[in-house]
Amino acid sequence: MMKEIEENLYALHAEVRRQNSGEQMDVDTNTDHNADKKVKLQPFARVDRVDTGSPAEQAGLVVNDQILEFGSISSVNFQNLQNIAAVVQHSKGQPLNVSVMRSGEEIHLALTPQNWGGKGLLGCNIIPVKNH
Repeated sequence: MMKEIEENLYALHAEVRRQNSGEQMDVDTNTDHNADKKVKLQPFARVDRVDTGSPAEQAGLVVNDQILEFGSISSVNFQNLQNIAAVVQHSKGQPLNVSVMRSGEEIHLALTPQNWGGKGLLGCNIIPVKNH
C-alpha cells in the first residue's frame, strides 16, 4: 500500500513539474498491481469566499469551486488546511497550478499568492470538504 502511495505521489509531482515547465513528458506510473488504473482526483476543499480585487478573483476562483489540486496538494496527500497555507507561503509571487471542479467541469487556473489591498495572500477562504 505504501509503495502504491509513493508511486502515485511521484507521478503527481512529476505532472506538476511538467505543467510548471511547459514540457511534454510521458511518465509511466503503471505497475503490475495498478496497470491501466489512473488516480482520479477528488475534491478535498471548497472555496467559500472570494474577495473583490483579490489574487483569487483575478485567477478566476469563484465561491463553491471544489478544489482538486492546489499546487502540489491533492486529495492523495492533503491532511489539513496548513498544507495549503504552507504552499501559499512558499509560493509568494509564483503562480500555482490550481484545478477545480465547477458545475461538473474540471477547470485549471493559475493563482499567484501576493500582497494586495486585503487580507492574506489569496483573498479567499478555503474550507475542507467533509468527505475527505
